[in-house]
Amino acid sequence: MYGLRNGILIGGFLNALGALLRFTGSLHPSGFWILFMGQTIDAAAQLFILGVPPKLASVWFSGGQQNLAISVGIMANNAGVAAGFLLSPWMIKEKTAATDIPKYLFVQFVACVIIFVFLLISFKSSPKLSAGSDQHGLPSSTTVDSWLILKSHLLDKPFVQMSITFGIVIGAQYAVSTLLAQIIVPVFLLNDQTKVGLLGFLVVVFGVLASLVAGVVLDLTYAYKMSCRVLYISAVLSFAAFNLALEFEVLSVVFISR
Repeated sequence: MYGLRNGILIGGFLNALGALLRFTGSLHPSGFWILFMGQTIDAAAQLFILGVPPKLASVWFSGGQQNLAISVGIMANNAGVAAGFLLSPWMIKEKTAATDIPKYLFVQFVACVIIFVFLLISFKSSPKLSAGSDQHGLPSSTTVDSWLILKSHLLDKPFVQMSITFGIVIGAQYAVSTLLAQIIVPVFLLNDQTKVGLLGFLVVVFGVLASLVAGVVLDLTYAYKMSCRVLYISAVLSFAAFNLALEFEVLSVVFISR
């Protein structure tokens, strides 16, 4: 309704605001609820950010480039996750966590502010000569039409099945990533979480590379059904290998499976 640029700016602003509250809440033990509120706002900001790549690709790129453009957009979203995995064990030590965590959250806040200012100054809703179907970066349908489209999707059985299965796979992936340290450290009795951070970083990096390959393949073949099957089967095999590696305590297989 309000255009691509405005949606991204709202997401960027909420992201920076949430980061500020998280930093503020970390300065004192009684600030948990402030930190929690900041985390909630950051979660809400993702609604404006995670859905950007498809919309951006449809506006800025032609049909033969859109899948790769979406993959690059997803890669950019995951770049922060990869950086977080790599930097967290390096910047936060167990003995000095009380001071390290506020410093780490302050760095996150500064990064979010810089990104928001950059978006505010430079980002446009669409290029001068738009390659996509949306020539001005504005929605091509009214709000009523959007609700009708959503209703038709919800009544479409394949779409509902795809949404549910995609949600399960992504939810499982995020759950494992969030609890990676709690899963890995007790099993392998690691003295620090550096290896856990490296594992999380590699998970995101190789996921990004797979996303780019999938984008190129889809732009060339449009084989969406086969690509989904391959990715879902790979995800199931990966989780199975990960569980077996934990059961038999083989750290190298944990790295390979993830």
